[in-house]
This record gives sequence, structure tokens and C-alpha cells, in this order.
Amino acid sequence: MTLLDKYLYGTGWWRVPRTLAAPLSLIYPTVSFLRYLASRPQRLPCYTIGIGNLTAGGTGKTPVAIALANRFTQHGYRVGILSRGYNGSYQAPFLQVTRQTPWHLCGDEPLLMAHKTEATVVVSRERIPGARHLLQEGCQLILLDDAFSNHKIHKDYEILLEDFERPLGNGLAIPAGTLREFSSTKSRADIVMPTRVPNDYSMERPGVHYHMLCTVKAGSTVNAYSALGNNQAFFAALEEQGYHIHRAVALPDHSTPDASQWDMLLRDQIPILTTEKDAIKLDPETLPQVSPVSLEVKLGGMDGPLRFIEEGIMKAINRGGAW
Repeated sequence: MTLLDKYLYGTGWWRVPRTLAAPLSLIYPTVSFLRYLASRPQRLPCYTIGIGNLTAGGTGKTPVAIALANRFTQHGYRVGILSRGYNGSYQAPFLQVTRQTPWHLCGDEPLLMAHKTEATVVVSRERIPGARHLLQEGCQLILLDDAFSNHKIHKDYEILLEDFERPLGNGLAIPAGTLREFSSTKSRADIVMPTRVPNDYSMERPGVHYHMLCTVKAGSTVNAYSALGNNQAFFAALEEQGYHIHRAVALPDHSTPDASQWDMLLRDQIPILTTEKDAIKLDPETLPQVSPVSLEVKLGGMDGPLRFIEEGIMKAINRGGAW
């Protein structure tokens, strides 16, 4: 358990700093709610789907965005993905991301989406300039990544993702917990989907199931590292798949291992597993030393919603109009 996990979920004296921070937890969600009330979202002439979560940290938004983009592309729609490009160093109002874009310019998640889909991927901190560019590119559907708390653009359909085991984190808002909004705001979503659901979960209900794929045989002893919002979920999933983790290195989200961490991972001369999101940041010399773990994503309970969304896309196409 990391220091952050102990602070958020620990018992005993770990409750003390959490209790002291609890009164401040009203500030963050209150500000978020007031921003929502004051917002005037702009409606686009194409159909939009928002994908987001209530908590800070990873709930698997990127794999879901990739799965949806591929699904609608296969059905013949021109899909765009609009992301903030967290941690990207780009300075322009927007940046179209290609598979050749340096990850530090656009952020690791948009680059992964560009590699894993045929969608037009754009990063834009203010969202509107990026949306305008996607419309100029002829997109008929725009997926708004990490958009639950961003209200610049109207969402025709809103998907809220939450961790299956800890849907509300520890139930407290930042800084005593991980909630970015009051839990009651989940009623804004059209569908709430738990992610990382177990194998015995009925996929007739809304849910996201991930199956790991890797060239290293399950049952092997490995080292592993990740820089995710929820590193422990990655390590736990590897163990569930049958891997024996000798050394696990948990890094801050969107970061990369430093020289000493690489030395630690390499010295055992056993396979090194990491996520696709982390592998995409490696230079060509380092990449052969690791084995990326990809995710096969299954979306449960989405037959009806997907039909509803396709009807909305077609209505927007037939309606036409400029923006």
C-alpha cells in the first residue's frame, strides 16, 4: 500500500490527517458545482459523448474512449476525440495528435488514442478551438475525454465511469479523499458504468471488463512498473492473470522511470511488464526491454445505449448546420 493509499484508506492513526482535512472537503466540490451552475455549454452541430468520472485518479477512461472510437469507426462514422492533453507542453490553442507526435508535447493518453484508433485526436485546453478543428475535419461524432467536470461543450450523452471496488473512493472529497464533485452529481450521467468488473460480473448490466494481453506467458516471474492514476489496480490485475511480481515500481501518473528505477527493474534480468500508456513514452532503444500489456475491453449493458447514440448521430448528420 502506497503512502497515498494509507492516507486515503488507512485505519488507526491514518484517520487523523484525513479527519483534519475533512472540513476542507466541502470547498472543492462546492466550487465544481457552482461552476456547473454558471456554465453555458456550447452545442455542436455533431453528436457528442462525454466520458468522465467523479474521482481523481484512474478509472479506465482511456480504454473506454478507445473502445467506443473503434466501435463507431467500424460502423462507418468519422470520429473525433477531444482531450485536454494533460501534462502536454503544447502552447497552441489546439494540437492535432498523430502517431508521430512526441508524447511530451501532447500527453501520453492522447498519443495512445492516436495509436489505437483511426479517430482524429485533438488536444485543446480550452476545448472549443479543438472542437472547431474537429468539425472542420468532418467529424460526425466527438468523444469528449475526461469531460464530466468540464462544461464548455454540451454533451448529448454522458458516460460516468467509477471503480467497481471503490466507486466513490473513500467517500470524501479532495483533499481528504478523491471525489472532485458531490456524489449526488452522478445523476447528471445518462449511464453509470463500473470499471474493472470481476469475471463473474453479469455483462447484461452496465460495466467495463478488461482482459490483459501480453507476450509474456502468465505464470512468469516479472518486474512491473506503471505511472497511472491507480497503479495498484494494474499490479493486482497482473497477479490475477497469474503473473508473479518480483518488483513493482509505482510512479506518479504520466511520469517515466528515472535512471535508478530503470537500474532496479533491469538488474534482475527477468521480463518487465508495463502498460501501453507507459510503453508509448519509451524511446526506441528502451522499448525492446519491456513487454507492454494491452487491454481487451468489453462494454456491458450498452446495446440499448449504443442504438440510442447511433440514432442521435444520424439525426445530427441529417440536421446538418454550421457552427
